[in-house]
Formats: sequence, structure tokens, C-alpha cells
Amino acid sequence: MSFLTTREAVRTCAVSRRWRGLCRSVPCIDADIIVFKRRDTEVEQYDEEGELAFKMFMNKVMELRTPLPRYVRTFWFRCILNLDE
Repeated sequence: MSFLTTREAVRTCAVSRRWRGLCRSVPCIDADIIVFKRRDTEVEQYDEEGELAFKMFMNKVMELRTPLPRYVRTFWFRCILNLDE
């Protein structure tokens, strides 16, 4: 699961009851707001719903993480917003 993005790891945990808790202790967090952007348009534009979904997702992921001694070895977070509009 360390090679998956955080969203893919969470989705994978829904596949089986035995896998449910695995995403809580994955040592790599890879989160990108691009995954939450609208796909129905080819023009890159600000998406308030996507931003809100990303924030709620990341809050829940960090809230449900297994506490120490499990650690985060790699943390990659990308949240680029175009606020010029």
C-alpha cells in the first residue's frame, strides 16, 4: 500500500474486512488535490466542491491515523489553488 496514493489506499481498504484498518498505518501519505478536481471540463479552473472534498478527506485521514509508534515515513501533500478568479 505504500506505493498507492492516499485516496487509493483508503479505497482499497473498503475491499475486505481484513484490510479495513491497513490504511490507518500506511507509512506514506501521498495526497494531491488534482484527484478531487472536476473531470467534466478540460479547462483547469477553481473548483470549490473539489477543494472542500479534499480538505474533508485529508482531515479524516489525519484524524484516523494510528498514533505512535507508527510513523509517517513519507509525506507528500499538494494543494495548489488558483485564487486569481
